[in-house]
Amino acid sequence: MRPICQYWTCFIMGLLLVSCEKNQPPTCNITGPADASEFYTGETIMISLEADDPDGNVTEVRLFVDNVFVGLSRILPYSYEWDTGNEKDGFHIIKATARDNEGTITEDEIIVSVNTYKAFTDTRDNRTYKTLKIGDQIWMAENLAHLPLVSPSSEGSDTDPCYYVYNYQGTSVNEAKASEYYETYGVLYNWQAAKAACPAGWHLPSDEEWKELEIALGMRLTEVDNRGARGTNEGSKLAGNADLWQDGFLKYDDAFGKSNFTAIPAGYCSRSGYFLWMDFGTHFWTSNENDAVSAWRRTVSYIESKVGRDTLQKRYGISVRCIKDE
Repeated sequence: MRPICQYWTCFIMGLLLVSCEKNQPPTCNITGPADASEFYTGETIMISLEADDPDGNVTEVRLFVDNVFVGLSRILPYSYEWDTGNEKDGFHIIKATARDNEGTITEDEIIVSVNTYKAFTDTRDNRTYKTLKIGDQIWMAENLAHLPLVSPSSEGSDTDPCYYVYNYQGTSVNEAKASEYYETYGVLYNWQAAKAACPAGWHLPSDEEWKELEIALGMRLTEVDNRGARGTNEGSKLAGNADLWQDGFLKYDDAFGKSNFTAIPAGYCSRSGYFLWMDFGTHFWTSNENDAVSAWRRTVSYIESKVGRDTLQKRYGISVRCIKDE
């Protein structure tokens, strides 16, 4: 009789021990993106998470962005594409939860930033530029201001690099940089200077890269290869800082400034040695040569909402926007 009692006693105690074992919580890990990652507004962010339960099953995972529920899955691992096109600039909290078969919940959380602009510092002169993403391209959102040398407007060349600051007629780089025009509008480059002006990791955009930008802003494929003014309001979308522009169709279009590219009316240095067109418009070089004395450029003018595409003599001093290497 005693052995049977001992058997049942051990059996019951075993059941009690098993029933008293504490449930182990599930694991929950956001595997992407990394904590503190930075993104441009409009990017689609792939959020990935993994979960496991050491003594049971994970019954579901949930995903939240800024405490707003965005997704649920019972299949692991789980991924979610977050479209940031309508998000406000700043920091955003991504939180994931995993629930096991006992109802125990584990959380993981990261913080990322989503902004219209990111900052890039040119190590050659420690000047910092805003950059932005349009379509699949990353552009500087300010005119390049790298100034290794400076020339008066009377000095020009189709073959040697020349650098100008609007209305400055000296040769002192420090004096030129102290000019209000330099700080606001950057440097005017002839084509030879423009080709090598962008910092490492960036380059002077090609005619095709400009076309890609224009198409991303809505220009029709049937127009993009044309010369002269093309499109509808892509010029207005590229422009910014309305107070700098003369009154005209450009800034009165409802699309003015929509792209955050912020083209401003920096004027140009003419082949005759004059600074002209400040407040009225701007030209931008492309890397594409047309012939021995001219290259392709883009134009944004106060008088129309379109974008101009044509050639210009290489000795002209005009603005540069750099595009990031792929």
